[in-house]
Amino acid sequence: MNQKSTKGNHAKYISYKLAHERMKSAIEAGFPLEVVAIAESLITDRLLSFINFHGSDFDPERSTLGSVAQKAAKICREKTNDPQGEALASEAERWAKDRNSVLHAIAKSGQGVGPLIAADAFVQHAHGVAVRGMALVKDVKNWHRKQLQKPST
Repeated sequence: MNQKSTKGNHAKYISYKLAHERMKSAIEAGFPLEVVAIAESLITDRLLSFINFHGSDFDPERSTLGSVAQKAAKICREKTNDPQGEALASEAERWAKDRNSVLHAIAKSGQGVGPLIAADAFVQHAHGVAVRGMALVKDVKNWHRKQLQKPST
């Protein structure tokens, strides 16, 4: 392994460690939107790693979780024959919709219409999306780790 890869891997480790610490403290402190944002970043990163390994050329700076999850599901279905990966990618796509909903639900609404989620229900809803995001991060990371352990063909 070259020195650049070693430094990059260490930097990624430090970044991931911080991300997990922030998610844990944010959920404990009642800041679910921070958890949602970090979870999205982690899930997208692992799925990006998978799809780009399989020949895609998605730009991390421009790729959304939804588009990356769709591509990952397609690769799992058509190229790697991986039902677990396809299910996780599909779950990530569904969670991305919930993520969008919760990030905008607090205030965004049509003219003269209140938010889709009432203020008193918002925190509970956001907490639920955050907890599901944290679980999905764990599942995607474990799946991705198994992908790395598979022998190359």
